[in-house]
Amino acid sequence: MEHRLSAFVYLCLCVSLGSAAEPVAFVRAPSSVLQDLQVALDAGEPVIVVPAGEHSLTDAALRSDGEHWIICEPGAHIVQRLTVAPLNLFEVHGGKLRVTGCRLSQVWAVRDLSGELAPIPEPTHERAHLIACYGAECDVEGCTLGPGIGDGVLLGPKTGGDVWTASRDCDVLDNRIERVRRNGITISSCISCDVLRNLTLEVRGASPECGVDVEPSDPRCEINRVRVDDLTC
Repeated sequence: MEHRLSAFVYLCLCVSLGSAAEPVAFVRAPSSVLQDLQVALDAGEPVIVVPAGEHSLTDAALRSDGEHWIICEPGAHIVQRLTVAPLNLFEVHGGKLRVTGCRLSQVWAVRDLSGELAPIPEPTHERAHLIACYGAECDVEGCTLGPGIGDGVLLGPKTGGDVWTASRDCDVLDNRIERVRRNGITISSCISCDVLRNLTLEVRGASPECGVDVEPSDPRCEINRVRVDDLTC
């Protein structure tokens, strides 16, 4: 189904049971995979391979404004551990990001009276998403996303000044999104987007708790040519 929306029109979808560049370079990170991953993003590496294993990131986000394809090998799991403030795990400002086959999750913990870190049982925050795209081209394919504090995927605007830049030409395909605390997928400002064959499970926490939430949040947001099909919640 295809919907065209103007600002402040709201669409919440949850249906029950019913081109990137070719790889030209690879970075295979050693044990400090996420530090190396950010270095590779900063260096403009076009294709980055994340090896199998669990890789932790504490109180930091992975940020990009270039063009990158991140490929996770089977068994690769990126965990963001937050102890100070909520953060996105992947954050893209402009540019283009493709993420393929990755497992991403977040844990938010605080220190108890003994100084030990204790996970918050059901944390939620509207600015702590697993993949957040702001005015960017983002493709998310074949990933397992969750648990997460905010959205599994956010497609939103790059803000600043009177004119905001919408994300565009985005594909969110064949993903499993579960135990996120806001929405499976939020589309707040995007032009030309396919959201196909996604599974969202146990999406609950902060309202509206949708499988897919199409919600322009400001008159400067733009939503056009959005197609959602084969969504299972």
